[in-house]
Amino acid sequence: MSTQSKLALDEVNVELKTVENELNEVEQDLREFESHQTQATTLLKFLVYPSLIAFVILAGYGFYLIQRLTTDVNRLAETIVQLSASVDSSMVSISNSMTTMSGQMASMVDSTNAMSSTMQSMNNSTQRMSTDVTQMNASTQHMAASAYHMQQDMWSMNRSMAKPLRLFNSFMPFGGGNDNPPMPPSAAPLVPYYNSPYYNAGWPYQGQQGVVTTVPQAPSTVAPITQPLQQPTKPEAESRSQLNLSAAATLAGLH
Repeated sequence: MSTQSKLALDEVNVELKTVENELNEVEQDLREFESHQTQATTLLKFLVYPSLIAFVILAGYGFYLIQRLTTDVNRLAETIVQLSASVDSSMVSISNSMTTMSGQMASMVDSTNAMSSTMQSMNNSTQRMSTDVTQMNASTQHMAASAYHMQQDMWSMNRSMAKPLRLFNSFMPFGGGNDNPPMPPSAAPLVPYYNSPYYNAGWPYQGQQGVVTTVPQAPSTVAPITQPLQQPTKPEAESRSQLNLSAAATLAGLH
């Protein structure tokens, strides 16, 4: 009986030791698992907590943006309402102004047509003035030509009367025989030249008031200036000499 009990106790002790060893192994595994879980939890803390903080910050900023957007949209809606009311109130005056402008366009067109007619009449008047000034220029040149011919005639008369008067002076006593003139005789008159087709061809003034095309005509009484000075022929010179002699005799009889 004692031997069997000892054997039973030994078996129980062996089983207890086996269970104790298994429990030690389980405890070691649990400690290792705990250490692994602690490391994993620490890693999750370093990852999750900053993520949560960033999410909270972004959520707050997003809420702020949404709130600002809502406020801006509300202000935009109010501005559109005010603008619509202002446009509605101004459209009446704009319509009235457009109606008034449409009514005044006819008078503006009439005024423009009147201005066009006035400019046309001014153009015609300017053309008439140009024609009158051209004819005035031609008349002035004809006056110059007449003065030239008067100068030519006076020169010819001076030359014609010089010899008889010199002969009459030779009969006067006390130095009357001095034939030297006190001044040198005047030269022949120079022929003026006017570079103008109206003067050379002639342009008589007709006194017209409108724009009339006038064909230049050569005057019958005025010779063109471009012609050279014609000297008197021999018969004319002899007749003038006889006339001068008779005039000198008449003067001598009066003296």
